[in-house]
Amino acid sequence: ILDQRTGLFWTKCALGQSGTNCEIGSPTNYNVSQGMIQCRDLTLGGKSWRLPNISEGVSLFDFTRTSAPFISQTAFPNT
Repeated sequence: ILDQRTGLFWTKCALGQSGTNCEIGSPTNYNVSQGMIQCRDLTLGGKSWRLPNISEGVSLFDFTRTSAPFISQTAFPNT
């Protein structure tokens, strides 16, 4: 997923999920060190990946939503 505002690429599914709408599996939780390793070793779309920093992560939030999830379900289904 390309974020037009920031120019960052994001994976559609969380690690641990797959399928067209991320309906297979469930998100896997990692601590920061584990997350950095998972992102570094990720092979997806021929791109290099890294763990986003806090500011980049916050850029995904939709502050107009009044209930969870506070992220676009169109771009990131089953988040």
